Parts: sequence; structure tokens; C-alpha cells
Amino acid sequence: MSNLTPLGHARVYRDDSGELVIDTDSLRRGFAGDDFGDDYDDEDFDGDFEGDFDGDDDFEDDDDFGARGSRSRRKKRRQSRRENRRENGLMANVRDRREKRKQKGRKSMSKNTDEWVATAVGDSTTSTAAGAISLEITPQHDFEADTIVFTGSSSGAKVTTVFFADQVAWSNSSGLPVDVFSATNTLGALLKGQFIRGGLSIVINGTVEGSGDTFQATITGKKPRVSC
Repeated sequence: MSNLTPLGHARVYRDDSGELVIDTDSLRRGFAGDDFGDDYDDEDFDGDFEGDFDGDDDFEDDDDFGARGSRSRRKKRRQSRRENRRENGLMANVRDRREKRKQKGRKSMSKNTDEWVATAVGDSTTSTAAGAISLEITPQHDFEADTIVFTGSSSGAKVTTVFFADQVAWSNSSGLPVDVFSATNTLGALLKGQFIRGGLSIVINGTVEGSGDTFQATITGKKPRVSC
């Protein structure tokens, strides 16, 4: 048997008669690592074999074929790392913004608390007949309540509901006598912490025993300091 001389790598086909046909146009003179003798030192194949099949549609989508598969896998890994870094960076930015808003909110609350001063609002009305009566107090500034008393109201008057704007702050369908509300007891502090914007009304409903009776309320609390 005669010796075979290695010529390299090329596409091989089978024709209709069963004979093998070599595509000499695709002939390559050896892969890195193949023992093709001195032919491997040919300057045409100096370095990596990457790119030999660029433009070949037969291998365009084959990620597992040689160097092309390795490049595709490396590319996917790099892309995944970039996406992870980008996502982690975005989440870090979101966390930073949330923390800054919280800190800003805490500073704003502290500042606003320091700029609030003590105040009191109140009003009175006189009944035209026995029965239901209503008193409306409208602060011209933001107001946070502390205590409520009904000093000056006629004996026998009772309180049934207190509204801060359209919100019920306190209610008792039977009504409580005005003289049980004191700045030093729990009932006097029942409105503590209730807040209303300036220009909105505090409405106090109750009952009186006769015509000409007085229904009067005073609410202590805090308002923003006015800067000069």
C-alpha cells in the first residue's frame, strides 16, 4: 500500500453515482493541533483558526461547532455578566434614591416640627331653640389639635360629633355633657394629633336645652411659625 500524503481539510460530498467528490476551493491545509508536518507552518495559518468559516451559511447557527461555538458561549457569558452588572447597578440606584427620600423626609419632618408653635382656635354660637346645634371653626392656617374644652357653654349642653373637614374625629350618638371635657383629662385630649389644612372647617355638633343657650368650644394645638 502506497503512503498517503496529508493535504489538509476540505468539504467532501457524494455524487449520484456514489463517488466521493472533494471541494478543492474549500481546502485548508490543517487545523491547530493536527499533525500535518511542516505544512502547519504555512503562513496562511499563522495563529488561531477562528474565522475560516465566516460567511458559510452551513455553520451560521451551529453554536457547538469548534471555535465558533466557543466564541458564541463566551459572548453569551459576557452579555449575561453585563446584564447582571446593569441590573445590580439599577437596583443600587433605586435603593439610593429611596434612602435619600427617606432621609429628606426625616429632615423635613424634624424641620417642620421645630417651626410649629402653640396656638388655639375657637368660636361660639347661640341657639334659637332647644335641640340640635352646630358650631363651625375655620383655621386660616394648618392646624394640629391638642385639647378641646367647652368653657363658656350653657349648662346642659352636650357634644355628639366632631368633624375635621369631612373626616369624623370623634362621635357619640348619646352625646356627652360639655363640662366633662377638660384640658387635664382624657376626654379633653380626644382630638390630640388631629390635623386640618388651613381654610377647611372643624365642625362640632351637639344639643342644647333651650333657646338662647350658648355653645362654645376652644381647641388648643400647633400651627406653622410665620417667617417675617
